[in-house]
Amino acid sequence: MALEYANYRPNLNPLNMGATNMNTSGMITTSASSTPYSGQRPYLDESFAEARRLYETGGPKGFGKSMVPDFSAPTESALQSIQNTAMAGSPNIGIGQNLLGQTLSGDFLNSNPYLDQMYNQAADNVTRNYREAVAPSIGANADAQGRFGSGLYQNMMANSQRELGDSLGRLATNVYGQNYATERGRQDAAMGKIPGMANLNYFDANQLLGAGQIRDTQAGNVIKDEYNQYMFDQTRPGRNLTNYQNAISGNFGGTNVMQQPDYSNSTASNIGAGLGIVGGLMDLYSNYKALGT
Repeated sequence: MALEYANYRPNLNPLNMGATNMNTSGMITTSASSTPYSGQRPYLDESFAEARRLYETGGPKGFGKSMVPDFSAPTESALQSIQNTAMAGSPNIGIGQNLLGQTLSGDFLNSNPYLDQMYNQAADNVTRNYREAVAPSIGANADAQGRFGSGLYQNMMANSQRELGDSLGRLATNVYGQNYATERGRQDAAMGKIPGMANLNYFDANQLLGAGQIRDTQAGNVIKDEYNQYMFDQTRPGRNLTNYQNAISGNFGGTNVMQQPDYSNSTASNIGAGLGIVGGLMDLYSNYKALGT
């Protein structure tokens, strides 16, 4: 993608390539200049000219459009479906809560529609066995002994009938009692499901919240991207200047300047002579001190 440049232009003054007058009265100024290698000079001139041209363009501008992609069609469809379902509410939650309430209330204790049928079938089997096997056996034994209809026979029949009643009673206890105990166990288990079922009251709202947060995050990304584009444009001049300075900086030659007194000048000569006299007096004083010691 070709770079596009900003509308601003740097406020450039004509380049001043003249030398500065470094001469000072009474001083001699000497200078030594070094220049780039002659084979390097055309490339430096070309590079500096290109750096100047790029600097005058104002620098590249931003991408010009958002870097945040839109949601794809499947993602948007899924979010909309979640939102619609959450707003309509799940009917299964109400069904589950009603069933839990019935269980906790004991609505299913001894209310098994098949419980009586189970008992009656088992009781018929016990009664039929008594009628077809137990009672005839007692009568046949008493008849074989010539005691049929006797008091002993009556007692044996009474005992067998009492045993039949006890058997039917135990059967009823097992069938109905076990069903009651099982349902009571379900009631106890249902107590532990109350917190989870209560949380389902907020399930739809949480689903809606999740879909909303995804959209909020996307909106925030768009705003952040717009801000980054704005800040990129605002800091363009500074970056452009830095790039320009980096491009023209380096050791490509220069001039070293050195100054020293001009002893051919009368003032400078007098200063030099005076400095010589002072130096001589200092030497005499040092010798005198040495003799004195």
